[in-house]
Amino acid sequence: MNINQPSLTVPPEELERFEELVRYLAAHDGRTPTDDMPLAWWLVEALEQPRL
Repeated sequence: MNINQPSLTVPPEELERFEELVRYLAAHDGRTPTDDMPLAWWLVEALEQPRL
C-alpha cells in the first residue's frame, strides 16, 4: 500500500512571506512566540486577539 504524504518543502518566497507576517505581528502586537506558546498558537492568538 502506498500512502501519499504531502511534501514539507516550502518555496523560499513563501517562507519569506511567512517570516514577514511573523515580524509584522510581533512588531505591532508586542508579543513574540515563546517556549510556553509555540509559533502556531501565538499566530492564532495574535490574529484573533490583537493588542493594537
